Amino acid sequence: MEDAEKQSIAHRIKIIAEEKGTTVSALERESGLGTGTLSRAIRDSKGINTETLDKVLDLWPDVKVEFIVCGTGDKYHATNITSLDMVNEPLANYDLKKIMARIIATEISDPVFEEELIKELNAIVERRSKKY
Repeated sequence: MEDAEKQSIAHRIKIIAEEKGTTVSALERESGLGTGTLSRAIRDSKGINTETLDKVLDLWPDVKVEFIVCGTGDKYHATNITSLDMVNEPLANYDLKKIMARIIATEISDPVFEEELIKELNAIVERRSKKY
């Protein structure tokens, strides 16, 4: 299998979906995404927007953001976690600038987009932290 760091975010989402015994189409329905949103991104090796990422992560609190976004680290939080507060706690430890630098170095070359993406990712982390 291809190295996870070299795969697109959408492809890593597909890997997790398969491990969870679901399909990309079912994930799109469950998360309220438009039909084909993830399927097209996977097929065309394209990126996804932050709203799509946020909807997927809302369904999967056990999945580590770092793996989905960067392809590094463990895919899942430790299995001995007993509360959603504990699942979400490591978000405070993520260095969003490091994550963004990796995304930008591999997929993006637009500084305006970089700034907007950093703001969006910070907003996602803040919203997810408030949910738990």
